[in-house]
Amino acid sequence: MAIFEYTVEGVYETDKGNGKEYTPFNFKIKLPRFEKQEKGACTHILRRFLPILIKNMKNKPLLSGIRHWVITDIQKLNDDFPLEGKQIKELNGYEIQELACMYDLYEIPLPFTTSISELRETAQKAYMKKVLEIPMEKVEDQEKLSFFKRQPNGSLKFDLGDEILKIEVVENYIGKKVEVKKKTLSDFVKSAGQAVANGVLAITGNVDTNQGQYASNDKGTQFPSLNDLQNGTTNVQKPPLN
Repeated sequence: MAIFEYTVEGVYETDKGNGKEYTPFNFKIKLPRFEKQEKGACTHILRRFLPILIKNMKNKPLLSGIRHWVITDIQKLNDDFPLEGKQIKELNGYEIQELACMYDLYEIPLPFTTSISELRETAQKAYMKKVLEIPMEKVEDQEKLSFFKRQPNGSLKFDLGDEILKIEVVENYIGKKVEVKKKTLSDFVKSAGQAVANGVLAITGNVDTNQGQYASNDKGTQFPSLNDLQNGTTNVQKPPLN
């Protein structure tokens, strides 16, 4: 993983009522990516970063569309990633767009389309699903996770509470696909395919709440917390067989 600088130039449009106005632009955009190439980065540059940078241009016409643009140069700057170790719930809007670019998290909303709180929540869920590979699309999956809370109307709401979700760098992530197959809970992996939930099948048993690192619901069922899934701290004894 590295920070690459993309030199981008082009022309954007402004609607003027009875016609259009065209304004040239030229930016150097620093983005986290796993390899030096245009593929993948192009969509993020066009949809996420050009609208932000054009909006921040002083004394320029408003953006209504991109008429033409091209990447003229790509340079590797360094191997750093300023977002590493940060909590997604504390990122600003631009940092969340950088996270979307790094891991190709296309579920994350585009700039200026939603509130920062919704942007952060969607970013957390997208990261957990694609990078940590936690099954959470279906209701039956969500019911097994401590960070989905049952609401008075019966629905499940995503809520990390005091659990901490930090960004980590997963080397050689580019091209990684989420496998389309059914997974058991013991298949949970830490990013980059490292297993982190040995013994997690015990969550369906009658486990003593004083053992292990699981959170529990009001029925006593032991659910894995986010920290369990990330760190592999799943030292829960299996219940005795009846």
